[in-house]
Amino acid sequence: ATDFFDTFLCDDAPHSLKSFHEDFMKEKNEMFIDMWKEQSDDNGTEGEGGGKLLSNNANNANKSLCRAIRFEHKTGAKVTRQQTYRA
Repeated sequence: ATDFFDTFLCDDAPHSLKSFHEDFMKEKNEMFIDMWKEQSDDNGTEGEGGGKLLSNNANNANKSLCRAIRFEHKTGAKVTRQQTYRA
């Protein structure tokens, strides 16, 4: 689980969701991905919405994490998805 998180999900992952959409899917619409935040731990720095910002260290992957992913389409439509990860 740690290797998967480090490779695909952490904020600076070499094969991140954003790189997949831009490089592989050739997506032209804007994508904004918030940093991961702990849902219920008092360690870390408080982030937007009261969540705790996490470093990109896979040792944090054993906690419940969440982030928002926003898509802004050229048509003006905006979509927001909430992603949760539990190791």
